[in-house]
Amino acid sequence: MEFLDLPNEIIEVVLVYTLLASDIVSCSQACRRIYNIVKHSSELQLIVELAIEGLRLRRFPPTLQPCGMKTKSATELLLQFKQSQEAWVSQRPVRSRSHSNVRSPNQRVRDGLLAFIFPNSSTSNRTHGIEIQSLWIEENQQEPRIWKRHEDLGISVMTFLFDPSQDLLVLVETNRPHHFAGEKATQIHLRSLSSGLNHPQAKVPILSVPKLRALVNCQLHLCGARLAIVIRDAVSWSRLYICDWKTGQKLFQYQDAWGFAYLSPISFVVLTKQRDHWSSQDMRQGKITLDTVLSLCLFSISSTITLQVVLELLPKTTHKCPKVRFFSEELLADSPDMPHDIPICPFIHDETSERMILIHFWSEERFYFVLTRPLLRLLDRVNQQPSYSFPLLRAWDEWSPGSVYCVQSNDLEIDPSTICGSRVGLLCTSSRLFDGKNEEMNNGWGPTTVRVLDFNPRPLIQSSSISEANEEDASHETVKWFNSMNQVFGRDAQGPPATLRVFGGVAGMADEYLMLDMNHLVVIKGNSCEVQQYL
Repeated sequence: MEFLDLPNEIIEVVLVYTLLASDIVSCSQACRRIYNIVKHSSELQLIVELAIEGLRLRRFPPTLQPCGMKTKSATELLLQFKQSQEAWVSQRPVRSRSHSNVRSPNQRVRDGLLAFIFPNSSTSNRTHGIEIQSLWIEENQQEPRIWKRHEDLGISVMTFLFDPSQDLLVLVETNRPHHFAGEKATQIHLRSLSSGLNHPQAKVPILSVPKLRALVNCQLHLCGARLAIVIRDAVSWSRLYICDWKTGQKLFQYQDAWGFAYLSPISFVVLTKQRDHWSSQDMRQGKITLDTVLSLCLFSISSTITLQVVLELLPKTTHKCPKVRFFSEELLADSPDMPHDIPICPFIHDETSERMILIHFWSEERFYFVLTRPLLRLLDRVNQQPSYSFPLLRAWDEWSPGSVYCVQSNDLEIDPSTICGSRVGLLCTSSRLFDGKNEEMNNGWGPTTVRVLDFNPRPLIQSSSISEANEEDASHETVKWFNSMNQVFGRDAQGPPATLRVFGGVAGMADEYLMLDMNHLVVIKGNSCEVQQYL
């Protein structure tokens, strides 16, 4: 029996459960019958609409879903999702709430949960506790729902990370000043998120990494069992350690790591600084004008080959560390082990969705918006070819077009930046920054607003022969705002992607913290928290 001899209902089931969204679009162009099946199937339309935004349905549907999503039909879910996209564009949340019980700037958002560290008053603030709240706002709900709260973790916490799918809470202990001279390592505690005690799967519940001379910053990144730790001191040292948190085994170590991000479950990128070697005679004769090269090193766990792409050639400076800030997001897990007592959205980023990395150079107020999919394609090419036939060092001109967008402006606030997939949330202190009028750029500061930039290229729209006019309607507002900045950097730098969207207009203050997930925008100022829900 031929495939087209099957009844429409069976063809629809085959398409829903066996094909990716891109394959569904391709099949719909094969013949009119399949086109009509796809067009009139709410389930198939939902899959395609989600894929356009870089999302898909979870393979392991959560037990508890917000907004009654578990009991809704595909037609109702499709309508709800379209309303969510319209809410993002208009920056008018479906629901919102404000409360004043967030007492710390040390907080994280993941899987619809907001976690923050607070000082424990019973120990005279010498130790910390943690509270985890659900971000989801149900109808007529005013107060946040507290999922977990541990009053005393027994240590003073510098920073932390949590993963509900693994019941994992990672805590970095603050260095104790009166024991500073005797301490040889930074302590990283592996706890159970549900109990606050040592994690039962961790063979070594307290990991130790060599302590730098004056540790001022520690960043944590998690992907399955691999825990990445980036530590930095106040002078010029920075190190990366990757270990298996379940076994305690150290898997990878790297010097001069100024930023880190997982590109996929098997690959990651490191921002590194490398000094050129020069002689004093060359320096006196003025032959040497650069002494530092900042680059992105791409690594694959399954390969020993490293690909390095040049990001920046810095002018000759002192030997202090470059003032760089590096922002990325954590990879979310589609796991059957997600907790059953918290609401979780049934949508998640798919494997082909674009993800962003934001790099900021303090001194020049320079911003790099880096797309990760082109980096992954470069790394795949390296792994598929013999090392001698492919250059392992790529110059800026060879990799940057379509991969990175460089901007210099003092009208963007980087401190509260946040990333979720292809969306970047930040504060803008100029109302003219996005209106495309170059002549009005430096006329003073305006009110601070929150901007959410969407770099999603929407490949399904581009591949389905939709006209440019319809594509612009589908993408709502296309704003080529990079070309209206004070100065665009990069040798022959490309303009912004044609599908860049800017959602914005929310009033804010420069000292706020922003956090973003697929369906929420969280704005924290002091102990006040505003949660905006867009689904």
